[in-house]
Amino acid sequence: MRMDSSLPEAPERTPRALIRQRWRELRPLMEGALARPSRVRAAWIRTQTSDETLIAALDTLLADAGEEEVSEPSALPRQIGRYRVLRELGRGGMGVVYLAEQATPRRLVAVKRLALAGQPGLRARFAREAELLARLAHAGIAQVIEADVDADGHPFLAMEYVEGVDLARHAAGLTRTQRLELLARIADAVEHAHARGVVHRDLKPSNILVTADGQPKVLDFGIGQELGVSSTLTQTGALLGTPAYMSPEQAAGEGAADARSDVYALGVIGYELLVDRLPLPVSGLTPLEALRVVGNDTPLPLARHDPSLRGDLDTVIGTALARERRMRYASAGAFADDLRRVLAHEPIHARRPGAWQRLRLYARRKPALVGALALALASLLVGTGVALRYAWVAEAERARAQAALETSQGTLAALSRVLSAGNPVLAGTPEVAFREVLAAAPALLDEVPPAARLLVLYRLALAQAQIGDNAAAVASFEHVIELAERQGERALWAQAQWRRLQLSLPLVSRQSLIMQGEALLSDARLAGQQALVGIQVLTASAHSDLGRERRTAELLAAAERDWATAPATPTPDDPSLAAEIEIDLLIARLEGVSRALPGSPTLPDFLKRLREAALRLAPAFPAEHPQRLRLETLADGLPDAYAGGAGWRARVAQAIERDRARLGLTHPAILARLDAADIVLLATMSVDETLPQLALESARALPEGSRQRLRRLIMRTGWAEVNPRFSPRADEVQAAMQPVCSHTQRMDDDCIIAQFDRANLLAAEGRHGESLALLTRLAAEFGQDAGLVRVWTHASLAHAHSRSGRAEEAAAHAERAATLMLESADLFEPTRDVGLMRVAWSLRPQRCDRVLEWIEPRAERLASYPGTPGDVLARLLATCEVRVGRPVAQALARLAPWVEAARKPGIDPWVRFEMVNAHLEIFDLAGDQAGFAQWAEELAQLKRDGLALDPTLVRRSPWLQRADDAGAEVGAPSTH
Repeated sequence: MRMDSSLPEAPERTPRALIRQRWRELRPLMEGALARPSRVRAAWIRTQTSDETLIAALDTLLADAGEEEVSEPSALPRQIGRYRVLRELGRGGMGVVYLAEQATPRRLVAVKRLALAGQPGLRARFAREAELLARLAHAGIAQVIEADVDADGHPFLAMEYVEGVDLARHAAGLTRTQRLELLARIADAVEHAHARGVVHRDLKPSNILVTADGQPKVLDFGIGQELGVSSTLTQTGALLGTPAYMSPEQAAGEGAADARSDVYALGVIGYELLVDRLPLPVSGLTPLEALRVVGNDTPLPLARHDPSLRGDLDTVIGTALARERRMRYASAGAFADDLRRVLAHEPIHARRPGAWQRLRLYARRKPALVGALALALASLLVGTGVALRYAWVAEAERARAQAALETSQGTLAALSRVLSAGNPVLAGTPEVAFREVLAAAPALLDEVPPAARLLVLYRLALAQAQIGDNAAAVASFEHVIELAERQGERALWAQAQWRRLQLSLPLVSRQSLIMQGEALLSDARLAGQQALVGIQVLTASAHSDLGRERRTAELLAAAERDWATAPATPTPDDPSLAAEIEIDLLIARLEGVSRALPGSPTLPDFLKRLREAALRLAPAFPAEHPQRLRLETLADGLPDAYAGGAGWRARVAQAIERDRARLGLTHPAILARLDAADIVLLATMSVDETLPQLALESARALPEGSRQRLRRLIMRTGWAEVNPRFSPRADEVQAAMQPVCSHTQRMDDDCIIAQFDRANLLAAEGRHGESLALLTRLAAEFGQDAGLVRVWTHASLAHAHSRSGRAEEAAAHAERAATLMLESADLFEPTRDVGLMRVAWSLRPQRCDRVLEWIEPRAERLASYPGTPGDVLARLLATCEVRVGRPVAQALARLAPWVEAARKPGIDPWVRFEMVNAHLEIFDLAGDQAGFAQWAEELAQLKRDGLALDPTLVRRSPWLQRADDAGAEVGAPSTH
């Protein structure tokens, strides 16, 4: 919505002026605050911004929209004005409706007491409105008897009491013809009000009751005017009305609602009556998200849901739902007239939109598909204009102007060929997939001049990338690279190189990507290009995945320097390129932030940069662009997760569940949210249940035999320790490896990692013999390799031996893994510390002495790393302290701060579980039955609160098993 057109002028220092001027920054903060309980909003806002003026504006918005500030007394009032209240009929966002009795004349009335009070001039404004509303005398309108303000300052409406059911319930038993007849009668009532200067502004089925004899009655006419509001927003910017039934101009705040706004709402009601669904998918969205959909999207024709509605009826409803006011029926009466013409099989007055209008509507419905071509066409038209201008300059410029004109004309002709191939009429097929049109494009451009062909192919390659066709997009960008090199187009060559490398990520091994990236970084043609930074970041991320931290740090430092001097001008042929590179550079820094690696920003500085980037860069992308979703998910999740909160996980899961039916779990938008969630979980070493399950489902939905499927499956294997339901099976990983690794596994990092992960899965599944046999073979194959593979080998063997009860063998391999980490020149000290902490768990419980030798000297450093879970570190040290004979009180003191933190509202329940687990182990070792019973009850309460513990995890820890058994006995029905 555009605040500048929906809010009147005000002195520039008022909150309203600030809202209007800085709405782009305020809106994501407003949406994030509304998604959280009111008690934590203020604290959350402080984690997002330190700008006091923004915070004051948010306070104004939230106070106007908040539930607590606009509350209705729960007790039934005895009297409202001159009406005796009998009972409550219902309540909604605007107030409460009561059944009341009027003494003179004696009759029942409905009194709607609105949840607003204390506005200056309210009584006088209501008196004026009562005069206006009294003019409405129609059988289809519930008449307003009085509009006034009660003794407590609350405005109320006394209306005719209508005994009936709402439109949706009544229509459930009607035929299509009866529904249309009813809709026409409702439109007649609305027309009556319009003719007397009253616009409803909030027409919806719940505001229309139908009596026992079938008479529709429209309620709440004129409420928008009585509240003194002429748009979607109140004076402070809060939402007024129901987004699903709002017209686009109301949703966007573009001027006052008029009769045609009510016509749009009638069209929504008609659409819903005919196909039992809303024209735009806004169910489950926040009000502000719904406004964005209504303001930007165009409904599908009725016939797409029910082919029997094709023809005049589709045209009539489509005309009422036209996005532009001028394209709608001028009045509700005209809409009713055409409905009756359809019923009578007479010619209608509305006309189906022409070809150009239909193309515009299609572009609004499918922005992701048409966006690339539309941008290309726009930029090329500008190019044509430039060329035409040059055609009129001096004689010396005529040759240049002619060449520019020919290039632009050739490019437009090339686009025309491609678009024609996608036109069902010209292509001769009833349905042509966009993917097929893009794939056929190069063959259609052979005769196009080289300069024009290069621009069109670049845009078409971008379009292939936007629909997730990575393999085709990589091939297209390779073609672009070849043409750009031949034509000396250095900038396009560099951009295409970065795009090709970026899109290769799910298709090739990390080692292959590193080889390509390092080769490009030595090419002088990249100097001074934005794309250079993108290639540095991609190559650094691949090095990081393989544990090569020093090279990662070198590349990221170079990327920061080069980004500071890169040209700031936007790239017209790739508008989002700079924003995407900046986001990648920011995310690449996160691992260093979590481990406090050299050269990394501090956590507060990083979160500040992240918030600023989200506010500045997110609006540069469409709503479902993967980069935007990654950025917004990180900006929402990281501050919450680092503070120990878990609310962000529920918000991500809700967004995915909301979109999965429409998009599918393999859609780039869904995968982007899941990837960002993984980044947050890994950066903070957090545990979750829902998101890993969704990520596993999405991995299984990817094409069999693809590297992307294998990579996403092995990303899930770490969850086997928490709950096998969140992790693939060992045999499933083996099947995913076969197509990818049959010939390349010796040198392919994905295949090497998959083998180690499969061995760990076998151990988690209790197949210890198979696990050890596989790891022994891997040790023989990779035991002499340099780098991280040797560490994986021994760490995995230590883990497998520990799981199978072979303590001596586990300790030997843990020692070897630790030695290799400490000797590695590739790893910085923080990574060694974190690695030792992870390997140390393989030494418990038999070698707790060695655990303390490793971890105690590093405990202070480990606790200072933002990504180290302090609760896990405290459990490791406290339980080992008791096992080596140190005082129990000392161990409990170490845990005490985390016990207190775990009981705060909103804290991750897994932090609570770590404390429960630690105390149960300690009291079990100490033989303290009372203490053990107390914490066994804590475990039972955690389970009652919904924490799902995997039985395998419980069985591996005898103290957990005993506590779980004790809880089951307490909760069992008595036999006495």
